Amino acid sequence: MANVIAGVALTPRQSLNGIYYDVDELKKFDGVTAPLYVEHQGPESEIGEVTFSFDTATNQVRYRAIVEDTEWQTKLDEEEFQVSIGATVSEPRELCDDMKKKCLNAPVLGQINELSIVKRPGIPESTLSVVEGKDVEDVKILNDKNLDVTEIITSVKENIKDNTQMAENSQ
Repeated sequence: MANVIAGVALTPRQSLNGIYYDVDELKKFDGVTAPLYVEHQGPESEIGEVTFSFDTATNQVRYRAIVEDTEWQTKLDEEEFQVSIGATVSEPRELCDDMKKKCLNAPVLGQINELSIVKRPGIPESTLSVVEGKDVEDVKILNDKNLDVTEIITSVKENIKDNTQMAENSQ
């Protein structure tokens, strides 16, 4: 069951719904905690809580969320989803090139309201990864670039031994 999810929520780009998110606006997400919703359906769809962080090296808004709803913990293990932010606009703004031939809708963001689990996000680069839940320990071991093959084999053998001992003790 997907207890904790994490990933990228925003990058500096124009979303599919025509809103441009520049780096200064993305920085506003750093340290913000908000509810985790499903498909922007509001408080009745709340399934957990998210904390955002701004990654200065990549200019991305990253997130980590605790999923409290058991039905959604299972869905997140079994289906593909991405994420989408919800925020208020404190004032409209356009960012234009020097010749004013092209302008982008780049509003000044007000309150950061939520992060939603969605099937089709406004930012296609958004990601959702299960970081704590069923079978995640083995994935963490295999994804750790600092481990060599011997360490992986040893870790797998220890897990097998522990599981065998637990099964024998439960009989």
